[in-house]
Order: sequence, then C-alpha cells, then structure tokens
Amino acid sequence: PMLFRPIPLSIVALFLIAGSFFVLNGEEQGSTERSPSPVEVVVAQSEKVALERTFTGVLLPKATTELSAKAPGRVSYLGADVGTRVSAGSVLVELDATTERAVASSLAGNISATKNNIATLEELYNERIKTAESPAYGGVSGTTGNIAILTSAALLSDQVSDTLGSLLGVRGGRYITPEISFDTEFGARSSAAKISAREHLVSYQVENVAFQDFFDMTIMGKSPTEEELAEGILRASRVLEETKSVLNDTYEVLLYSIVSVNLTERELSERKRVVGELGMQAEELLRGLREVDSGVAVLKKEKETQLAQLESSLVALRGEEGVAAAALSNSVVRSPYGGVITEKFTERGAVVAPGVPLLAIADDSTLLLRVGVPDVFASRLSLQAKALVEVDGISTPVLARVTKIAPAVDPSSRKVMIEFSVENPTRTLRIGSFARVTVSIE
Repeated sequence: PMLFRPIPLSIVALFLIAGSFFVLNGEEQGSTERSPSPVEVVVAQSEKVALERTFTGVLLPKATTELSAKAPGRVSYLGADVGTRVSAGSVLVELDATTERAVASSLAGNISATKNNIATLEELYNERIKTAESPAYGGVSGTTGNIAILTSAALLSDQVSDTLGSLLGVRGGRYITPEISFDTEFGARSSAAKISAREHLVSYQVENVAFQDFFDMTIMGKSPTEEELAEGILRASRVLEETKSVLNDTYEVLLYSIVSVNLTERELSERKRVVGELGMQAEELLRGLREVDSGVAVLKKEKETQLAQLESSLVALRGEEGVAAAALSNSVVRSPYGGVITEKFTERGAVVAPGVPLLAIADDSTLLLRVGVPDVFASRLSLQAKALVEVDGISTPVLARVTKIAPAVDPSSRKVMIEFSVENPTRTLRIGSFARVTVSIE
C-alpha cells in the first residue's frame, strides 16, 4: 500500500503568500480601469436653536364679585339670571322699600316747605327793613331813642331788684331779714307764696346783674353799633318780662300779708302801691320796646335769628334726607361693572339678610391664563411680552400678553407662575375654557 507523507508547513505558507499576491494585483488592475467618484465639501456653521414648550391652563375672568344687599328685606325685583349680560350700574336686585320711600318723600316735602319759608321770611324782613330805613319812618334818629329806652329799662330793673329785695329779704342773690312778717293765721298758703317769690327774685337779680353789666360796658356813655343796640333791646325785653312776673309774685305775697310790729297798715298799703306802679312802668317800657322792635337794627337781628333757626332746621332735614337716601340705596343692588352673571343664590320673594350673596358676576372683557413654567423659561420672559394662545373651540389663535410674573419659584412645583392677559372684546372666549400657550426661548 501507498504511504502519504505529510506536507511541510513551510510549503503551505508559500502557496498562501503567492495567492494573495495574485489577488491584490488583479484588484489594482481593475481599479485603474474605473473613473473616480466626485466629492462634495460642506462648510459647518453654528446656529441658535429655539426651544419651545406649550403650557395648558384655564381661562379665568378679570374679576369676580359676589353681590349682596346692605340691608335686610324681601326681594321684590330680580333682574338677572345665570348667563345674563349686564352693564355697569344696572339694577340687579331690589328689596321692598315702601317705608323708606314714604319717609324720603315726606322729608323732601318738608325740605321744600322750609326753603319756601326761608325765601318768604327774607322777602318780608327785607321789605320791613327798607321801610324802617326810609326818612319818613325816622331812620337814623331811632338810635337815640333806643339808647333812651334801654337806659330807662336799666334804671327800672335795678329799682325793682332793690325794692323787692328789701321787701322779701333777698339781696345779691342771698336771703336777708325781710321787711314783711307773716302771721301763722294764713298757714302754708302765704308761706308757699313767699318762698316761691323769694326764689324767683333770686334768679331775677342774677339776670338783672348780667343786663346791668352789658348796659354799663356797651350802651351807657358809649357809641353802640346797630348790632349792640339790637342785643341790648333783646336783653331788656327779657329782663322787663321777668320784672312783671316777679312783681306779680310779690304783690300776691303783699296781698296775703298781715301787719307786723314793724310794718303798719299804712306802710303795707304803700308797699302795694309801689309794687303796682313798678309793674305799670315795666308794662309801659315793654310797649316802648315793642315799638323799637320795628327799628332797623332789631329787624336785622330778628331776621338773622329766625333765618338761622330755619337754616338749622334745613340742615337737620337734609341730614335726615341723607339717612333716608342711604336706606333706599341699601335696598338696591347694582352691577359694579359690566360682565356676565355666573351664579344666582336667591329668588324673588325671598327674605334676605345683609351680606348674604344674592348673585355672582364676572368681568370677562379680559380673560386671564395662569400657567406654571420652569424657571429657565420664566427668566427669559418680560412683562408685555406677546404670545399666541390656542383655545378649545376657537379655530384661530388669539394674542396674549404677559401681565404678571411671580417673583419667586413655587417650592412645591419648582415652577414660576406667569399670567397672560387675553383681550375678549367680542366675548367670544368663555370663562373656564382650556387654553394652551406656547412659549419659545432661544
């Protein structure tokens, strides 16, 4: 049998090298036969890439308000329902204010009557003053007569104070020993009369002192003005009226007095005569003062006094009118601004209390979209920056502006709250609609 020898490894390696040479040589010949491919050169440039994010939120009204009455009452008128559009100042709710209207009407009538009284009084006194100032009436010469009658009044009141003070035991507002003693025969009647007369005389003497002081400082030996003369005449009139009254009291005491050891029947009769004459003098001076009252100064003083009273009444009535007007106003609920009614909490005929919500209104002339954005976006936004907002149900995006940027990051969400304002003049956009705003930064 034929035996095979193994082929040495060196021979095998030689064959492999030779084969590789022929293969490489063939490829090199083929490549020299094909045309080279064209090469395109591109220059690289660096550009900023805009980063966009869309944020979603809900459209909110510019303002919302719950409306309530300021006074209790029954709803007599309800002028709006949910969805009703109202303008600013529209009457939405009225409470029954029958009583308040009646009070306001009565006050209006009283004010009108008071104004008419003021006008009539002014016209009347102006005519009287004009007449008093005319030469035929005596005009300027009345000043001397006024001073004369005031002097007589001062003398008389002083005489009455001294005379009655001696009779009843009163001097300078204090009790002294009287000239008249009373017998117990007349009991409590005469005693009560005496006590009453003495008390009256005390107050009279105080008033007389005030009148005398005014007369000495303003009238006697002076050149008083018309206003000072008018004031003096008014004071004299009051003192003389009191003079008559205290003289009557004293005469009643004398009428029921009994002759004492130090006062004879004749002396008692003399006291009665003196008191009676003083009373007649007081009455005569009062008549003179009434005639003087038609003088210019007094007329002007009277006019001023009465007009002041009427003006004071008018001020008080107007104050009451203001209170009544406030009560009427509190019974009416008006729209604070134009908008749409979003909620209704009452019905006509319901009895409501102050502060209880009756309606809710929203201002949708401008809607707000509040979204939280990462700080990297917020830091690139500024107030009044524009953005487009897509709203569900609206085919065309609407323009919005940034109106608020929160100064701090929300610690829970790590986002910054951004508020966008969306104008809504046609009221196409609805409160509560979902909206998306796209924010881009470079």
